[in-house]
Amino acid sequence: RQLPPERAISISVNVSKRQLAEPSFCAEVQQIIRDTGIDSGSLGLEVTESTFMAATESMDQKLRQLKQCGVHLHMDDFGTGYSSLSCLDRFPLDVLKIDRSFMTNLTSNRKYTAIVLAIVTLARNFKMKVTIEGVETEEQLAQILTFECDYAQGYYFSKPVDARAAGAMMTSEAPWLKPA
Repeated sequence: RQLPPERAISISVNVSKRQLAEPSFCAEVQQIIRDTGIDSGSLGLEVTESTFMAATESMDQKLRQLKQCGVHLHMDDFGTGYSSLSCLDRFPLDVLKIDRSFMTNLTSNRKYTAIVLAIVTLARNFKMKVTIEGVETEEQLAQILTFECDYAQGYYFSKPVDARAAGAMMTSEAPWLKPA
């Protein structure tokens, strides 16, 4: 099913360290882009913070190759304790995804507000967008809207669904669904 242009969506795919280590990974991603006809700019590959931290030179090259194809790179689970801030400049990242543990503690511990705001500021200074994971209540959504995060995900919006249900959601008039 085709969505109207004002409802353009992006697709994020989790990528494992093992997949990135495969010599043919970039070629496979490029083939999938050709086969499906999707705009490479609408594809985000989510790689965990710990995978970035363990990256080898060959993985660095692979990430840069993917970036040259127009694919967006997201650092997933940011803030879980494995990162060195120097890695933010080392990799061609587009999005930092703040781990859900911060969202879970946000309303009960004001210190987490300061941490999330610092991460958002850091991302902005590196010209990255920010996704916060784990939004489960309207109160949490209201709070993070003040942080100027670019994206949010969590059960407040939907539990995981199959492709048919996702298509139906995208054509519905959900109050939180805004044109891209």
